[in-house]
Amino acid sequence: MLDVTQLGEKIRRYRQKMSLTQTALAGKLRVSFQAISSWETGMTLPDIENLCRLSSIFGVSVDTLLQREASEGEEIMIAIDGGGTSAEFALFTSGGSLLTSFKLPGTNASVVGLETAHSIFRQGIDLCLAKTGQVSKVFIGNAGSELSQISKMLSKDYPGMVFHVTSDGVNALKSADCDAALICGTGSIMIREEGSDYRFVGGWGYLVGDPGSAYNIGRDAIREALAYGDGMHGEAMLYCMIREKYGLSLLQEYDQKPVAFIASIAPLVFEAYDKGDSVA
Repeated sequence: MLDVTQLGEKIRRYRQKMSLTQTALAGKLRVSFQAISSWETGMTLPDIENLCRLSSIFGVSVDTLLQREASEGEEIMIAIDGGGTSAEFALFTSGGSLLTSFKLPGTNASVVGLETAHSIFRQGIDLCLAKTGQVSKVFIGNAGSELSQISKMLSKDYPGMVFHVTSDGVNALKSADCDAALICGTGSIMIREEGSDYRFVGGWGYLVGDPGSAYNIGRDAIREALAYGDGMHGEAMLYCMIREKYGLSLLQEYDQKPVAFIASIAPLVFEAYDKGDSVA
């Protein structure tokens, strides 16, 4: 929900940061200085056109102007859902208000390596800190391995924060009232809570290929297309669809492609299945 008072305070703060008087800002927008005063006191709201002009003058996005800021006394935290293809960051308050969210590349250390995953986590946390200046707790549900090492590295980087790092499967399970949770992303894993412990099925990693994962499906599609191209067996549809979308070079250089790219082929299999392809 839009906080009119906070929006007005942001307009005043950005105006003063640029050493503009209300009259000077009004001149740039071609409105009266009374309109600027009314916005800054929360009496009225600028229309969409003037919001866009304000964002351009201040050098910030419209989202930045409209985003709610934490109230005094509210705790500010970060939640991260890290997968093989992307990691989603959410900055929020203890009162339940989302301050900002964004995506960065995947943080599965089994895929991208521990150092790269660590670097991406730091990049996201720093972006959140740039918006709010202070964060008390960080909750990470991450795919892959090295979870304890990730926690140690980030705790050392940000000694004032408390880090909770666990499997993305635990995140999924705790996000809903259910007995088990199944993640079907770049990789695949199923988790069930059993007393005070968890039972995991899958999560074997891309080299083996988790059943039901996008990587596993995409890899099998390439294999079937190669088999058809060599005249071994199968049907033409997947072969033709892969060639049409990616070119013949993919079938010659698939081993040089990243995990996320192979996983991105999976939708073609579903499309071919809908069209009646028996291999799909």
